[in-house]
Amino acid sequence: MKEHSHENKPQFSTTQIGDYQLILLNDDNNTFDYVIQTLVEVCQFDYEKAEQCALITHLKGQYPILSGDKKTLEALSGHLQAKGIGSKIQKK
Repeated sequence: MKEHSHENKPQFSTTQIGDYQLILLNDDNNTFDYVIQTLVEVCQFDYEKAEQCALITHLKGQYPILSGDKKTLEALSGHLQAKGIGSKIQKK
């Protein structure tokens, strides 16, 4: 497992209700700690929510972690992917 560098926390509003979901994808490349830390930084989750999302994603293979408008979720997905975390946007 690789160690990854830390970047500044992007500022996003993730409280919007919308027609799209941000789906977190499981992988075998990242540690739980790295995924949790990245969710805290990028999605502004608290530690417990990030930990739950990481665990459920690991067990199910993928998990919808946020709902919102397409543009906001695409930006968040791009930041996750830039940090090596797999994600996709899906219409509800």
